[in-house]
Amino acid sequence: MVTEPMRKSQPAKKKKKKTVGQRITRFALISLTAVLIALILFGGGYLLYAIATIPPYDTGKLDFDATSKVYDINGELIANLHGGQNRTPVPIEKIPWELQKAVIAMEDNRFYEHHGFDLKGITRALIRTLTGTRLEGGSTISNQVAKMAFLTEDRKLTRKIQEVFVTLRLERDFSKDEILEFYLNRLFMGGSAYGMQEAALYYFGKDVSELNLAESAMLAGIIPAPNYYSPYASMERAVAKQTATLNNMVRFGYITEEQKQAALEQPIVLADRSQKDKSTATSYFVNYVRDQVIEILQSKGYSLREAQQEVYTGGLSIYTTLDNRIQRAAEKGMKETIEQHLLPLLDNKEERNAKGILQPQCGLIILDVKTGGIRAMIGGREPNNDVHNRAIQLIKQQPGSAIKPLTVFGAAIESGKFTAASIIVDEPIYENGPDKPPYPVNYSRTYSGPVTLRYAVQQSLNVPAWKVGKEIGINKMIEFAKRLGITTLVDDASKPQNDRNLASLTIGALTHGVVPIEMAQAFGAIANKGVRNDTYAITRITDSRGQVIYEHRPRSEVVLSEEVAFILTSLLESPVNHGTASTVRSRGGYYGPAAGKTGTTDYNREGWFAGFTPDYAAGIYIGHDDTTTGLPAGDGTKGSLPSRSSSHISATMFGKIMKEVYSQQPVPSGFYSALPENVVQLPVDGKTGLLSGPYCPAEDIILEYFIKGTEPTEICMEHFLPTDPEEPQPGHSDNEEQPEDPNLPEPEPGNDDDDSEPGNGNRRPEGRGNGRNRTTR
Repeated sequence: MVTEPMRKSQPAKKKKKKTVGQRITRFALISLTAVLIALILFGGGYLLYAIATIPPYDTGKLDFDATSKVYDINGELIANLHGGQNRTPVPIEKIPWELQKAVIAMEDNRFYEHHGFDLKGITRALIRTLTGTRLEGGSTISNQVAKMAFLTEDRKLTRKIQEVFVTLRLERDFSKDEILEFYLNRLFMGGSAYGMQEAALYYFGKDVSELNLAESAMLAGIIPAPNYYSPYASMERAVAKQTATLNNMVRFGYITEEQKQAALEQPIVLADRSQKDKSTATSYFVNYVRDQVIEILQSKGYSLREAQQEVYTGGLSIYTTLDNRIQRAAEKGMKETIEQHLLPLLDNKEERNAKGILQPQCGLIILDVKTGGIRAMIGGREPNNDVHNRAIQLIKQQPGSAIKPLTVFGAAIESGKFTAASIIVDEPIYENGPDKPPYPVNYSRTYSGPVTLRYAVQQSLNVPAWKVGKEIGINKMIEFAKRLGITTLVDDASKPQNDRNLASLTIGALTHGVVPIEMAQAFGAIANKGVRNDTYAITRITDSRGQVIYEHRPRSEVVLSEEVAFILTSLLESPVNHGTASTVRSRGGYYGPAAGKTGTTDYNREGWFAGFTPDYAAGIYIGHDDTTTGLPAGDGTKGSLPSRSSSHISATMFGKIMKEVYSQQPVPSGFYSALPENVVQLPVDGKTGLLSGPYCPAEDIILEYFIKGTEPTEICMEHFLPTDPEEPQPGHSDNEEQPEDPNLPEPEPGNDDDDSEPGNGNRRPEGRGNGRNRTTR
């Protein structure tokens, strides 16, 4: 075997040592490379992160919060419902050309030429953001829309990158006009105004489509700082911005120098904001409507949160039954009545309860008799400091005698057991036992002896009402009141406190009381010839696109025969014409057709009037919210109102309101143009309730209405006259006094009554059955 000879090993070469400079250079190169790699990786990741976190949007539309509008029955705007931004979007076609060009001239003159962003402006903004210096302008209208609609206000690099990408997407997905429309509707314009429509209303009191060049230039000029440049803050600053805008419009060829000069010479007339929201009483109604809309939306599948959000941001148009003309009349009537007939009697005119609510309080509602639509609503005297709406919310407002037509007298007439001429003896009775004081007693603590049912209604006598109710029965009275729309009665006898008793139903000492809206609805059914309409406040709701999403469908029910409604209407005219509600005329000043009933509760705690004209039904309540304020009452607490009776205040208020309402529309001639087919009118003796006989004194004869079949058939023979052959026999003289037509007014002083203070009405008060009934058909 042959082997190679072993090579001689070579000695190792020595490494050349690097100098210090070489080592530093190498380290610097490696470090720089690492930094560049890190920057590339970080920048790429940051870019990817910025893109990934861009919020999604619907490519079909640019959306924003919009104010919902509430209108009255005549189309008059009564309220705006909005969250933090009061905005009414309008299409670009409604925005004047001058305003569009003024905004473009100031904000982005190349808007219709570029593709969404200005590279120079974006670069400058990026550098200044990175260096921490102040960020200047440079954003296009498209950039601003991207920020408004989808991005935050952060001035970080991430947001600036996102702005570029979103702007490009907007330019791809929407036309220039759509972007400009969104921008003009989204801008904050000072005060509570967002968008050009609200800005036009806020500054100039006109629709945006009505703006002229001078006004358009001023609005465009104040965009950068609307509260600072606002003409309300400084007209000088506003005019300076207007001038700058007009100069730009001339510079870019939108207008001529002559048009600019004409605009500068045109005077700027600002809106009269002192009258804005002068009436706050409608807030009770607006809040009621808001809650109704939320309920309607929930019935259509919205959650509570979604419904609330839609009301405040959905741009709904809500058309209501309120008549601002009648609302203003109600506010005026309430204010005048309280100032003239309540406050002068109070020692402490600014008394407040523990919740800080002004006392005493008031609640009223006025309904349209034919439809049930709410024409006016006042929930209290201090809407800005009170959330309780006494027109619709129950606070145990006891009705007193105001409930009698709905429980006692209506049921009595309907039963056929009683007529308007039925005689009831008004006398002391002892329902608590013969060894106890008389109970119940009349409000006056006096008695009138035999009286007609009409007189008992007219003078609000408790004893006759108790007797009639006792004969009619609890079941019939409760059923009648419920049929007319009273829902607050406690009909469960097993409950410790319930209304299945005469005290509740005949003199109004109810467990929970009543509310004005239900009293007005019930009395309105009487006025409407026995047809009860469901009360409602909203006629129609449309969404932001004008699509109808709700329309009211009237609901009515015949609850009384026409003849029963006619007799009740006639009976209820007596308190207004001659009795406890005579202040409707003497102090209220209303002398047209009216009917109604007063109610005063124990210790004069509450005063009521519930009644109607041929057109409107009303429920009016005055009282303290609790027993901690007011005058001392006989039970050791407080809560009493001043004066002998408080219901005259409510009746006066009704008269003042109707006087104002009918000063703006024709006064109706009466409730009925002719007698219902099933009603007859006959002369009767007011002391016996029988058909007038040949010897009945003329002053005792009254013309009374009866449902056919219930009229008396017996002739009164209670009166006898001595026969004198030289004098003509009764019944044979051509000059004999005949019963007077009830339609004829007879102006004489008013009467002392049992339920209110004396009035000075224009008609003679009826006697205890022997006065002539001035019923108006």
